[in-house]
Amino acid sequence: MIITILRKPLEGTVAKNALTHGCGAINIDATRISTSDNLNGGAYAKSTNERHDGKEHWRYERGKAGLFKQPTGRWPANFILFHHACELKKRAKDQHRGEETLENWACVEGCPVKELDQQSGGASRFFKQFKKCLMKDMIEYFKTMITPPVEDACVIVSKPSEINFDSYLEEGAVTPSLHGIILLGEPTKEESQKIQDILKPGGHVVLIPDSNIGHKGVITLEDIGFEVRDAIFVAEEADKFYYTPKASRSERDAGLQGFEEKGNKRKNIHPTVKPITIMEWCARDLEVGSTVVDPFMGSGTTGIAMSRKGHNFIGIELNSEYAQISEQRIRHWMPINTEIKSENRSTK
Repeated sequence: MIITILRKPLEGTVAKNALTHGCGAINIDATRISTSDNLNGGAYAKSTNERHDGKEHWRYERGKAGLFKQPTGRWPANFILFHHACELKKRAKDQHRGEETLENWACVEGCPVKELDQQSGGASRFFKQFKKCLMKDMIEYFKTMITPPVEDACVIVSKPSEINFDSYLEEGAVTPSLHGIILLGEPTKEESQKIQDILKPGGHVVLIPDSNIGHKGVITLEDIGFEVRDAIFVAEEADKFYYTPKASRSERDAGLQGFEEKGNKRKNIHPTVKPITIMEWCARDLEVGSTVVDPFMGSGTTGIAMSRKGHNFIGIELNSEYAQISEQRIRHWMPINTEIKSENRSTK
């Protein structure tokens, strides 16, 4: 299932819209995923004087320069896990017995996986999860996300066909009164127009479709004037979700010589290096010998994956540094006897 978050166009900037109408921004802090992990890469000293307020999503830690503040909740990812996705787990080798064991993943009663620990361990801690009253909990989660921190904020949850539109127009006029709507189903064109009429500028719509994607409802809302802000994938079963961790430093830098940044040991300077296994998974259904074109090659991960899977690859990259990194990485990872050609064309 794909859940889409849309927003009615703003009047001016987000700040101006929020001051005038009380909405416009998504309340990300209220939806952070609780964790005790250090989220700042070691930038904070170990706490000697820690204080935690349950109403605030921050932890205070004392370091050399005084009292620091860091978030205790992880930024929510664009994935939600229902507990039925119980086969999604991390496997580890038991160093003592040489047996394969399961660790840090849990999902549902009767599933042979120990209780989930979102505070540490496996990749489960990266994703929002719902175990009980699934739909109800998920709706409350989204309601928190789109409810602005103003007095008398009004967010409703309803099927499009059951909304009493007239009751949400102030004094029977055309002044909208709603800050947000969570739709349980796809609206018609007529309903979409009425939804826009009752929402304040910058107000959000969360579309939870009856179908798997809900693209017709999203298109209808877009045609009326709503802007798509985000899409969130809900993994209801294990076979609908594939997880792999981010590329390790050794994977990112392998094959690169002379690419260190000044004052930094980092070789691969591309900011979003994809894991090779992800791109191999994306090409899993292609016939061997297919030709794959990547017009935004970046650091060349797609080219690496295609060469390893036996496909032809054409990569195009505007940034010359990234192009050099791509070529060196592909040369390092590609199978023996693979041919590679590169050229530099100037558009001046």
